[in-house]
Amino acid sequence: MKKIIVCLVWVLPLFIPYRHKPLKNGRSKRKRRSTIYFSRIAANKVYIDYIEKGYKIAHSGLQTIHDIKRGDFNLHFSFLDSLKKSKPCH
Repeated sequence: MKKIIVCLVWVLPLFIPYRHKPLKNGRSKRKRRSTIYFSRIAANKVYIDYIEKGYKIAHSGLQTIHDIKRGDFNLHFSFLDSLKKSKPCH
């Protein structure tokens, strides 16, 4: 799941059209391309940060649900165990 999200973060910005202002005549195509690439890299880093934060939130929520479920199961187990102790005939 995490690999799919990371792959989407890297591939998705490549399909977003990028509009840039015409630069001064003195700059070459290589410099223009490099500025575009650097801006895309910066955008990807921001996307990755958001995805990591979202993943941490989802993970902590699922961990909380697991802890609640485990606590409820232990409560029922303790109750049934106490019933077994009160009836020594079994």
